[in-house]
Amino acid sequence: MLFPLSRDFSATKLFQSGRNEVPLRHRTWQASVPGAEERALEVHKLLSEKRSYSEHLKRIDQRAEELRSMDQQFAREHRAGLQEMKQRFDEQSQENRRALQQSIREFNHQQNEAKVARAAKFQQERGDYKERRMEMENRVRSMPMINGEGGPRESQERTRARENLGQDFSNVHAQYYQDLHEVKDKLNSRPNLTIGSKRRSQDDILAERRAQGLAHLGKTTREYCQELEGHYDKHHQRIQNIRQSHQEHFQAHLDHRMAAMDAFNAKLSSQKQLIRDELQAREERVNARGKSYGGYVPKAKSDRRLQLEAAEAELNVTMAR
Repeated sequence: MLFPLSRDFSATKLFQSGRNEVPLRHRTWQASVPGAEERALEVHKLLSEKRSYSEHLKRIDQRAEELRSMDQQFAREHRAGLQEMKQRFDEQSQENRRALQQSIREFNHQQNEAKVARAAKFQQERGDYKERRMEMENRVRSMPMINGEGGPRESQERTRARENLGQDFSNVHAQYYQDLHEVKDKLNSRPNLTIGSKRRSQDDILAERRAQGLAHLGKTTREYCQELEGHYDKHHQRIQNIRQSHQEHFQAHLDHRMAAMDAFNAKLSSQKQLIRDELQAREERVNARGKSYGGYVPKAKSDRRLQLEAAEAELNVTMAR
């Protein structure tokens, strides 16, 4: 099956180059995040103060809102940076186009000037040559003959005929070609008197030439279609490879995201279970506690209570610093 090539898609850079210039961005997970210690102290404080689960959810929503606002700010800055980069590239492209057009105009102007100067130089050289030749001929005519006067000089008619010899030859040459064209036209206008079985009919000759032309045209068409089919198959295979690569990258991203969500859900479930166990243990201790005398009998604090109070005091001292 051929890949359906539309005009819009075939004009894209992905189709023409077969790859993306910008690689896919993978989200990186950093182990150390700014502000992690403060948030850890907040969570520890919530646990030490035995706040309700709704307080934990409120703190989670607040943190999520902060991260969402940071993502929105980053997106705005990223779009602004892309817009600025696009504007800078457009300005640079316009400047390069103007410089190229200016250089083309200068080159054409220089070419025209050189052409005009060359033509003027040739014209000047031609005029100088004619003047020198005329001067030389006049000087030769004015000089006496070698070894005396010699025989009689030629008449003016002979001199004129000798000077016009080139023009007469040109006229004869032109008249010859004109007569030749007239003879050819006369011969072509005569009817064809060739008859008999030695000459093939015009229809057979035309039919044979038509068959040869159609055979050559069919062969050329088949070769072109085969070459075009090969190009389509190659482009289709390349697009399929690109799609498969994109699907693999996206599937890896989904797997990573699902693994992170599973780890988060497992951690959240363990925290929920820890809170439930703590509440159940607290209820069991309250139910197992004996009756007091009006609630005024002091009771020794447990080891856990002492540890929590020490941790809270240490936290207060740390926060005060």
